[in-house]
Amino acid sequence: MGTKRRLRGRSQLTLNTQIQRSFAHSKLTHLFQAPTLHRSPEVYHVLNEMNKTGVDFCADIHGEETLPFNFIPGNEGIPNWNDRLKALHGAFLASYSRTNTDMQAAISYPPARANNSNLALCAKQVGHRFDCFAFTLEMPFKDCLSNPDPERGWSPQRSRQLGASILDPMMYVSSFLRKEGVSEASFPTEDAYILPTAKYQ
Repeated sequence: MGTKRRLRGRSQLTLNTQIQRSFAHSKLTHLFQAPTLHRSPEVYHVLNEMNKTGVDFCADIHGEETLPFNFIPGNEGIPNWNDRLKALHGAFLASYSRTNTDMQAAISYPPARANNSNLALCAKQVGHRFDCFAFTLEMPFKDCLSNPDPERGWSPQRSRQLGASILDPMMYVSSFLRKEGVSEASFPTEDAYILPTAKYQ
């Protein structure tokens, strides 16, 4: 049985494709703390549906203009960041990196200090509100320096493949998302959380 079918068998998957900005010229992914029908109806309705169903896993996917890598910032600064979320982040990212060589763990935004995360951001708010594994996946605009392609750079084909590859790490951590007592000891040592840095030159 394929990964997609196995995931569908144990999960309710919801995909939401938002436009990047609302009519008020605000980034929708930055309006998750207190969305309104007037300013951000898209976010308002999405968050209401999340409140109805609950959330165990959330991926907010973007293009990144600054760091020339694929990377996944963690939720280190949210108030409920703990050993479980840290272990899930490490295991998911390690599995993703094994599944697709365009993903890596060492380079990312610097982690926020404890209780100093911006809860208006989608992944931060969802991870805090539902005490779940939530993250932002950032993709480069030109090329991925950890796995460069001088001829084509970062292409639509590579982007699609990275998206398809997310199913394997989702399946890898799925049985641990709400399991009690999850910590880094729940996973092999190669899945340990890596403290990232934005310095790469």
